[in-house]
Amino acid sequence: MSNLTNLTSTDALHTQLDAHRATQEVLFNWGLPGTGKTASVRDYAEKRDLPLRVLLLAQLEPSEVGGLPYLDRSAKTVQSDYALPQWFHELLEWEDGVLFLDELNAAPWTVQAAALTFIQDRELRGVKLPDGILICGAGNPVGAGISAMPLSPPMANRLSHFSFMPSVDDYLAGFRTAWGQEIGGVEKMNRAVMAAFLKSHRDLLHVMPETDEDQGLAWPSHRSWDKAVRLMSQLTEQRDQINALTSRVGEAAAAQYSVFAEGFRLPEDPAEIFSPGIDWENVDSAYASAVLLMMLNYLAEKKDPKLYEMAGDILVQISALPDKFDIAAFAAPEYVILKGKIKDAKLHAQVIKTFPAQIRAALGK
Repeated sequence: MSNLTNLTSTDALHTQLDAHRATQEVLFNWGLPGTGKTASVRDYAEKRDLPLRVLLLAQLEPSEVGGLPYLDRSAKTVQSDYALPQWFHELLEWEDGVLFLDELNAAPWTVQAAALTFIQDRELRGVKLPDGILICGAGNPVGAGISAMPLSPPMANRLSHFSFMPSVDDYLAGFRTAWGQEIGGVEKMNRAVMAAFLKSHRDLLHVMPETDEDQGLAWPSHRSWDKAVRLMSQLTEQRDQINALTSRVGEAAAAQYSVFAEGFRLPEDPAEIFSPGIDWENVDSAYASAVLLMMLNYLAEKKDPKLYEMAGDILVQISALPDKFDIAAFAAPEYVILKGKIKDAKLHAQVIKTFPAQIRAALGK
């Protein structure tokens, strides 16, 4: 789509959301199905410690957005008035928060019209929304959703238009840790392997089918890979895991992952990464990537400054291998971020020299 600002990193999106919250403007994110439009706003709200209210506008009636008319018989003269919707009463109890208008351009025109005044004036029936609440929305491009339609000119002109499609590396940085959610050891292992697979099979991260029939079945997307790994982590038999994966990403992508994962034998105990260690020179890049992700998960769990220093040694060692520098560079930003979560941890001096660009990016400089 033309006339859009394209964002490829979560940090860039969050920076824009901060600016829109400060100025009380409305950000609208155009994106293909399954690219994490809703998840990105949930992530923003969690990181800013803000309550979130999601309105799925395509499923609402106009009165559920603009208020329900009723006759007020409490006065001397019977008057008409509007009962404000429950979600608005909820927002009035907040000082700060996020209101996310999902599938705005899939909503009927009558619902969009009801939302227009609210978006413009930040009020309903004369009742103002608290200043600290961010309003943002999202929708699918026309042709990418069954009911997606162009926004009306008055609505479109009141929004800031962005398209957020996270890069593979940006997506995998969150995917590996389940975006900060508490997950078990089995899921951490599965995410490490799947992240390594997607890093080496980037073209399979998001493949929206061309036909309507295939779009209505399983296909690979940012969302479906995440859903799949959660399902797989509840199953013990490999056949059951692949069946679950196939149900989410489709047969072709699942078959390639199955072949890839079959050749993986990750260390049963993450401590083995440090002692006796890995023969980094003689393992393939995909395996090295998965083990590094496993190492970072282990560091985040143990919070041991000595292990942190050893991890720095490992990154420097791998960076010296011509065919594996990019793998170490991919892990370096998360290594730097972990320093702030491990008491008494010190950045490895050689890591600072080896990955200056990655460190600047991790620290937002």
